[in-house]
Amino acid sequence: MVVGEFDMETAIVDSPYRAVTRKLVNFWCDSIPNSWIGRQLPGLFQDFGLLAVQVVPLTLRMTAYSQWNDVFQIEVTVERARRANVVSAGEAALWLGQLRDPIGREDSPWRSRCSWSPGKAGLMPRNSA
Repeated sequence: MVVGEFDMETAIVDSPYRAVTRKLVNFWCDSIPNSWIGRQLPGLFQDFGLLAVQVVPLTLRMTAYSQWNDVFQIEVTVERARRANVVSAGEAALWLGQLRDPIGREDSPWRSRCSWSPGKAGLMPRNSA
């Protein structure tokens, strides 16, 4: 059996605005029900008696801002964080702007701007060992 799940707090976003990035990533992570499930699944599976539980970390790299936004609704999340006073309107605009601007250029630094490392657990039921 193979199970794949994200650990949302492993998001890596390259931005010159570190404090804003930390606030937004933490807000995003905390807004997802059990956003740490990716790190909790191996222990839960062992608690249920599964043997040979393995975690294989995988990295999902987004190569375009539009892809990242489509998959993870970044603009919606930033707007929600602004409404919750986690970031100011200026911080939100500055942060999104610096991520959007280089998109589409051949030499875009975006290619290394965002990645997640979801874990995948390979599992074996106890009675099949």
